[in-house]
Amino acid sequence: MKVKNITLVGTSHIAEQSLLEVSNAFSKVKPDIVALELDRQRLFALVHKVKTSVSPTIMFKIGVSGYIFLLIGRYMQEKLGKVVRIQPGSDMLAAYNLAKENHKQVALVDQDIAITLKRLSAALTWKIKFRFLKDLLTGVMGKKISVKGTTLSAEQMQFDLKSIPEKDVIKQMIGFVKQRYPPIYRVLVHERNVHMARNLIRLTEKFPEKKI
Repeated sequence: MKVKNITLVGTSHIAEQSLLEVSNAFSKVKPDIVALELDRQRLFALVHKVKTSVSPTIMFKIGVSGYIFLLIGRYMQEKLGKVVRIQPGSDMLAAYNLAKENHKQVALVDQDIAITLKRLSAALTWKIKFRFLKDLLTGVMGKKISVKGTTLSAEQMQFDLKSIPEKDVIKQMIGFVKQRYPPIYRVLVHERNVHMARNLIRLTEKFPEKKI
């Protein structure tokens, strides 16, 4: 999708197809600035192949719920990464490396992960926590989860992890999160989208002639 001098490239952080998408987009657009869905901490971890800290002491900074979510997210990414044999975030790393190799400017437009997790801790109610745990157990047992007339089953969500999911599948999954876990959708999707959109707008205003 292209808006003014911005070209958005949709990727999956563990899909082999995304590496090709990034390379093709870079060759076609020939951008002056490469904006990444990352903050400094996550970029450093990707480039230097180091794990971000998950010490319990970080709970004082991001809250208990944010810490647990961080552990679950890391575990899931590592497991899925092993399945597809791709380091999670390889799409972002590929874009970063292309920018550096071609002497292009890099912009980190995502919100600081610590801020996101802290906001998530504050937003999660006990009701949502119990609902999340219940759905997790339900999913493990292979049962369906219904949300306002929409039924979501494991079979419906099956797709090749090496490819970017179809738009309908993505829309259905995000819609499910929005209805079932409103605080999680608000903090992890909506607020970050707003944050990144504002940063992209600032880039276009500061560099009106450059392709992003």
